[in-house]
Amino acid sequence: MGNLLDKDIRQRILEEITPTEEEIRNQKKMIAKLSTQLKTYGKRLEINYESIEAHGSTGKKQTQLKGSSDIDLFVTLNPKDYRKIISLPEDKRDRKLSEVLDGFVEKWFYPALQELEPTRIQKSYSEHPYLSLQLEEQEIDVVCCFKLSKDEIASKGPITAVDRTLHHTEYVLKHLKGTMRSDIRILKSFVRAAHVYGDKCAVGRMGFTGYALELLVTNFGDFEGALDRIITLERNPVDPANRSLDELKKKQEFRDDHIFIIDPTDLDRNVASSFDSRGYKWLRLRSRNLINAVEKQKDKELIQFLLEDDIPTDPLPDWFKPHAIAVEFQSQQIAHYTILRDKLYKLTKKIVDRMEKERTGEKRFGKTIGEVYFEEDRYALGFLVERASISPEYDRRGPPIEMEEACREFSKANANVFEQHGHLWSKERREFQSADAFLNHVIKEENIEGLRPVQQSTVSDRVLNTLYQYVMKVEDFPVEER
Repeated sequence: MGNLLDKDIRQRILEEITPTEEEIRNQKKMIAKLSTQLKTYGKRLEINYESIEAHGSTGKKQTQLKGSSDIDLFVTLNPKDYRKIISLPEDKRDRKLSEVLDGFVEKWFYPALQELEPTRIQKSYSEHPYLSLQLEEQEIDVVCCFKLSKDEIASKGPITAVDRTLHHTEYVLKHLKGTMRSDIRILKSFVRAAHVYGDKCAVGRMGFTGYALELLVTNFGDFEGALDRIITLERNPVDPANRSLDELKKKQEFRDDHIFIIDPTDLDRNVASSFDSRGYKWLRLRSRNLINAVEKQKDKELIQFLLEDDIPTDPLPDWFKPHAIAVEFQSQQIAHYTILRDKLYKLTKKIVDRMEKERTGEKRFGKTIGEVYFEEDRYALGFLVERASISPEYDRRGPPIEMEEACREFSKANANVFEQHGHLWSKERREFQSADAFLNHVIKEENIEGLRPVQQSTVSDRVLNTLYQYVMKVEDFPVEER
């Protein structure tokens, strides 16, 4: 692709996104403070561990963006100290490990870091318990992992999902050359500007992770090479073993994956397996549009592609408003955002299914698209519906008329039965004719612990603008501008 960004544009972007020396110093001081506190408590409790180190972009790799406040602190354990637990069958092993790690969070991490007076501190859950806190405006996770060699991971698999992280850091550091750190930062900024970065992405459930973007740059040399690969990623997997798309799809663990960035530290893991297809399609379109902006020398538009801005809260056009509905919640601060996010995506899928079809399979409000958006303690669900209102009755199809016994049973069970097009039919009354009323009914049925419904704010405006300005450009929706 060559140099997509000229020297002046590149320098301007880097000035905006590269952390200052003071910012990096403050992060290192915070990491040292946290590590010292944990080591002091660990010694007091006589807990054996290998090391306490920061990984991720603010750790050894130093690929973070300006303003990045995430610190991932890893407490590395020696598997020999837990050989009895590790030798158990996998389900029992995981339960026992969770008990041990829960004890570390409760008796070690929490009391040690509580002394630093964080503004927020709570036990969180992923595969296993970990500690999440906010201190001096920095978001911090303290996670346990096991020290395993690459050969051990390749032959037996990891003990926990984060055991590969140490090798990720080692791999990226080994392959960083020249200006790659700057290229990684530009790529991360581009993906953040598209709102498809990490687990707080706005388009789709899960966006591209920092490690995936680091792999794209280290594999393809620079920002331009990574961008070129993103555009063709759906048909051109990134795989150190050079397996074809068909070969990868034949593997049981990859069967449902739509794009592939294979982990060079574990060839049986697809780093992109959790990336949402909606988010990928949007990023691919943004990549093409970025190239188009460069070719047409639209510098102002180019900057907008590369620097993150808030999702708009613009009023929706009049023709579109009847098809767009939202509900909003406020967190009660008793659950980590990832838990609430996952519950809301599960609920969104359920609502989409119920919006589209009646319980008997007939069309209800028609094609429905849902999305989740959250910021701070506010969470919004947004929906686009093909039909905002529907008739009070619908025709429910019954059995073919040649199935006499089934027809008799259908006639007994239903009123207003009639024959049409070779089938029996019945008239069914609907409880709800408005998509908005139906949505509120379902929300009342589905009480989510940790969230309470609230009046709509700009968070609802943003989820609806996400659907209108982003999602509708990559997904079919049977309503056209009027």
